[in-house]
Amino acid sequence: MSFLEQQFRINKFNQFWVTMPAYPGFARFNEPYSRVMEWSDNEMVALRRVIGTSFVVTHLNPLVSQRTPFTEALLCVKNFVYFHLVAQCQYHTEATIESMEHYLKEFQHQRDVFS
Repeated sequence: MSFLEQQFRINKFNQFWVTMPAYPGFARFNEPYSRVMEWSDNEMVALRRVIGTSFVVTHLNPLVSQRTPFTEALLCVKNFVYFHLVAQCQYHTEATIESMEHYLKEFQHQRDVFS
C-alpha cells in the first residue's frame, strides 16, 4: 500500500481492483484493495490470480524516474505469485523445490523496493 501511495498509483490500483469483471471461478471484489482488513481463503485465492495483472495495469506508462522502482516492484510481485503457485502443487520434486527456492530468493532480492 505504501509503495502505491508513494508512487501516486493507489487510486488507479483501487479503481482497477473493483472494476475487474467476474468470470468463471473468479468473483469480483466488492471493496477497493486499500479498504480490505481481512482476507477470506477464497479472497486470497482470487488475489493470487489477479494481483500480478492488477499491478501491471496500475504501473503502465511510468515516468522516467519511476521505471526502475516499478520494474523491481513488478518482479517482486511476480516472484511472490510464482512461489505461491508452485507451493500449491500436491507433490513436490527436486525441480519444484528448486523453483520455489529460486522464486523466494528473487522475491527477497526485490522486496526492498517496498521499504
